[in-house]
Amino acid sequence: MSLLGRLFRRSPNKYEYVRAMQEMASESERTYKFMVSMYNEDVQLGVIPCPSSVSPATPTGRGVYKARLFNALFMTLAYARSGGPETEVRELINVATGIAISPLQGPGPTKFERSEAEAFTIHYLKAVVPAISSALDAPHGLPGAPSAELDALAEYLHDALADSIGRDRYNSTVRDHFALLVQGNVVASLNYAVRWIA
Repeated sequence: MSLLGRLFRRSPNKYEYVRAMQEMASESERTYKFMVSMYNEDVQLGVIPCPSSVSPATPTGRGVYKARLFNALFMTLAYARSGGPETEVRELINVATGIAISPLQGPGPTKFERSEAEAFTIHYLKAVVPAISSALDAPHGLPGAPSAELDALAEYLHDALADSIGRDRYNSTVRDHFALLVQGNVVASLNYAVRWIA
């Protein structure tokens, strides 16, 4: 971008980023629930070994919250990199947490208490935000090509899946089984955020 282009660049429209954040959070929840369902189907088919006495995995509020927040944060960083004011970026981080937890506040199997989310969200943000930032800074080679930055981000989705599938059941076999799907989700989120960076 030329010097004049930088000087006269308009600030990004915060509300457009919020709408995109909502869409990304919803898509993340949908794909997250699909992966948990896929786990159950693969156990039933014998693709993934699991004791028959273990009940099927169900999406937990904690896991869904993490998946929704993870994707919403990509748009927060896209907004920051598009020249959004720092105060608004901080505000959008709060909006991202609200978007992530809002659908989980009502009754249902994925109900998640705000107090439970507050107990770990700050630590989660302190880890995930720099990881997304590093991935955005990394040179982009072939889509989906392995990189330390993508691997680091994938850990957060693996962690969310373990919340629903069960830490004891989410062993190396299950993790390897989901590795490509998880990395594909990370790459899709990263590519979508990059398109929003002005």
